[in-house]
Amino acid sequence: MLRNVGHLENFAIRATDGDLGRVKECYFDNEDWTIRYLVVETGGLFQKNRVLISPVFIDEVSWPEKKIRVNLTCQQVRESPDIDTRVPISRHQEVELYRHYKAPVYWAGYGLWGTGMHPEDVFALQRPHRKEEIPAGDIHENSPTELRSTAIVNGYSVLAARGSVGKVSDFIFDERTWAIRYLVVSIGSVIKSRAVLLSPRWAREINWRQKMIFVDMENARIEDAPTYRQEEPVNAEYEERLAEHYDRPASWK
Repeated sequence: MLRNVGHLENFAIRATDGDLGRVKECYFDNEDWTIRYLVVETGGLFQKNRVLISPVFIDEVSWPEKKIRVNLTCQQVRESPDIDTRVPISRHQEVELYRHYKAPVYWAGYGLWGTGMHPEDVFALQRPHRKEEIPAGDIHENSPTELRSTAIVNGYSVLAARGSVGKVSDFIFDERTWAIRYLVVSIGSVIKSRAVLLSPRWAREINWRQKMIFVDMENARIEDAPTYRQEEPVNAEYEERLAEHYDRPASWK
């Protein structure tokens, strides 16, 4: 099923031995457009900290209860490497995080997640038990991939052939693969606006510095796209209609 990233905000994270905190945003990679981490705020009223938790450690997501259960202990998370979530996260920082949890890295295989398309497929690789068992030559620490915050990309301008057509207001992701399938784009005026969906794979260029996403389409094509409503599920029929309207391959193909 497809879900809104925005709906994950303030989900409670439950470790094997207690409550950890609440989800504040997500980080996705800038190549595969897949959510790689939840940013979880931990601590009490006067001392808060933010940590990263990968979907590979998620046991269950309860959407009705707004809770996520992970197979980590509170101590494991508290002792994880410090990462500044205010800036893009590098591959080197990810390596240190996976070493801490003694887990195989998700980019070591041929799939979206290790050897397959789902977070649990990471563990099809041999799980190491010591830091030294993760060979540096196999983890591509110098990869140019950086992780981007969904909270920061919210508000990016979307530019078509005749200039700005709207702004990113949310993301739609596949809850099984955690791949981002669509950007939710708000178009129109403040008084009279509506939302449409665009696949990030349809983008010609993304300028991270200028916070702009460029698409090779006429503005009217986007403005006339089927309206997206949060209360209505994005099902296969809707996606086919969307791809037909844009005259582009469906986002999952």
